[in-house]
Amino acid sequence: MQSSRLSHDLKLWAPYVMEISMLGYLFLIPLEHASLGKNLFLGSGILAWGLEHYFFKKDGLSGHRILDKYILIYIVAILISAYFSKDLLISTRALRGDISKLLLVYILAVRVYREPAPIRRLFYTLVAFSAIVTVYSITGYLLHWPSVVMPEGQVKGPFGYFNACGHYLAYHFLIALAFFIREEHNKLKYLWSVILSLQLVLILLSQSRTALVAVIIGAVSLLLLQPHNRKTLATLSLIILITLGLGFSNGTLFNRFLTILDPATYKEVSNRTVIWRDTIKWSQDRPWIGNGYGVDLFSKTAQFYSKPKNYVHAHNTFLEILFESGIIGLSTYLILFFRAAWYSYRLRSRTAIHPLLLSLFILIFFLSLTETIFLTGRFGVFLWVLFALVAQKHTD
Repeated sequence: MQSSRLSHDLKLWAPYVMEISMLGYLFLIPLEHASLGKNLFLGSGILAWGLEHYFFKKDGLSGHRILDKYILIYIVAILISAYFSKDLLISTRALRGDISKLLLVYILAVRVYREPAPIRRLFYTLVAFSAIVTVYSITGYLLHWPSVVMPEGQVKGPFGYFNACGHYLAYHFLIALAFFIREEHNKLKYLWSVILSLQLVLILLSQSRTALVAVIIGAVSLLLLQPHNRKTLATLSLIILITLGLGFSNGTLFNRFLTILDPATYKEVSNRTVIWRDTIKWSQDRPWIGNGYGVDLFSKTAQFYSKPKNYVHAHNTFLEILFESGIIGLSTYLILFFRAAWYSYRLRSRTAIHPLLLSLFILIFFLSLTETIFLTGRFGVFLWVLFALVAQKHTD
C-alpha cells in the first residue's frame, strides 16, 4: 500500500521536478562559476525523466523523430572526429563536458515543453532572469563595480566578457519583444517597454557591436513575421529611438558603434579575418573529419604555431566546426540548424511561438558569424532548447 502511494506521488511530482530543474539550470547560466549547481539541476531533471520513462513506462519522447534523426547524424559526425582526434584526451573531455550535457538538456526539454503552458512559463521565466541580470549590471555600472565593468569600460555583468553579456541580452530582448508585440493590456505593455528599454541600454553599455546588429536584424524579422498594429510599431520605434538617442549621447559609445559602418577603423575585424584564414588553412590538413572535437584543440594548435592569445577559438561558429569536425561535421550541423529554422518558418502562421523561434534562429545565425558562444558551453543550451521546442510541433 505504501509502495503504491509512493509510486503515485513520484509519478505525480516527476513532471514538476523536471520543469523546475530546467528553469534552475537556465537561471544559473549567467553565473561564471555555477557548474556544480547546474549539474545538480540537470541531474535531478534527468533522474526524474528516467523514473518516468523507464520505471513508470511513460514514453516522453514518442513522436519526436523528425528532428532527432538530424541530431543523431550530427552526433555521429562529432564522434567520428573525436575518435580520430589529434588529441584524444581533449576530445574526450569535450564530449563529456559539452555535447553530452547539451543532449541531456535536449532530452529533458523535449519532455518538459510538450504543452503551451510550460512553454509560456519558460519564456516568462527567461525574461525575468534577464531582467535580474539587467538591473544588476546597470546598477554595477552606475556604482562602478569592478566585477561588472571591464577596465576598458565595457559592461560584462555577471559574465566573464562583454560580448557574452551583449549576446545574452540580445537573445532575451527578442523574447521580451515578442511579448510586447502580442500584449493587449496597456499596463503590461508599459512593463514590457521598460524591460526592452533597460535591456537595450545594457546592450549599448556592453559595447557589443555584433549583439546590436544581430538584435536589430532579429527584431526586424520578428516584426515581419508576427502580426502587429501601427500603435505597437510606433511605440516600439519611440522606445528604440529614445534609448539609442540617450545612449549615443555618450561620445565613447557613439564612436564605438559608429565603427559598424566602417569596419576598417577597428582592429578586431582585421584580427579575426587573420584567424579565419588560419582556421581554413589548418582545416585543410584533415578536411573531411576535422582535427578533433573540442575548442581546446584549436587553442592548442594556435600555441603550436605561436599565435597570439586571442586565438582561443575560430571566432566563427561554422569555421570552428569545420576545424573540429571537418566538412562532414559542418554539413550535418548546417542541415540540423537550417532544418529546424525551416520548420519554424513553415509553421509561422499556425502558432504564436514559431515567429519567435525563427527570429531567434536568425539572431543566433548572425551572432555565430563572429563568435562560437552558441555552439557549446553555457549559451549552447539556448540553441538546444530551441531544437527541442521545434521538435515538439513536428510529429506529422
